[in-house]
Amino acid sequence: MKLKDKIALLPSKPGIYKFKNRKGDVIYIGKATNLKSRVSSYFSSSHTDRPRIIQMVEEVVDLETVETENEIDALVMESALVKEQQPLYNSDLKDDKSYAWLYVNTQDEYPTVKIVRSIKRSDYKKGRLFGPYPSGRAIARVFKYLRKLYPFCTSKDPTAPCFHYHIGLCPGPDATKEEYRANINGIIRFLSGKKKSHIQDMERKMKRLAQDNQFEKAAELRDKIVDLRHLGAKIGFNY
Repeated sequence: MKLKDKIALLPSKPGIYKFKNRKGDVIYIGKATNLKSRVSSYFSSSHTDRPRIIQMVEEVVDLETVETENEIDALVMESALVKEQQPLYNSDLKDDKSYAWLYVNTQDEYPTVKIVRSIKRSDYKKGRLFGPYPSGRAIARVFKYLRKLYPFCTSKDPTAPCFHYHIGLCPGPDATKEEYRANINGIIRFLSGKKKSHIQDMERKMKRLAQDNQFEKAAELRDKIVDLRHLGAKIGFNY
């Protein structure tokens, strides 16, 4: 099938796309909230302000796409594939964007999550690094929403109430170390692309809580499950 015919058949759904050259090599991986619209834009615009895109488009003879449930899943998948395959033009076009990472220091007694643009090698060995992600409001919304679902502490004394504790973004002294670590593990599993299995585990735990008549905790878990399922739609990405 010719390239233009493949583009014409693309769905208007979120996902990732891979551009390939004549050798079959993947030369660029991107994400889209609307695959049809995004991919079509490469071949219907002049891109006079970005000469590297012009050069890349001339080499594209084939494409491959993967649909995702929502925009945030596409964002996570794009980051993982770019890191794994390192396509030529993803590196060359980095000058057009500023990238950020999410870092979790897992070795701390009370681990925390933060947005970073650079990191020391010694820090990297102490935790997990997720990304790169496009900077700006998109990554800030992901960070804020994950913190709402899984509160964590950013103050020097996690055992004392702080400002974020009073607005529900920090567990404060109410949480045990085990409960706090469970929140961090929830964030790591989501950012690792294990959302589906993570939600299934949460559903099993919710049922056990309900059977033990812990209805308030079961309801809190139910709300988190609903939010995780619709995370992409609620954030409302617009690249």
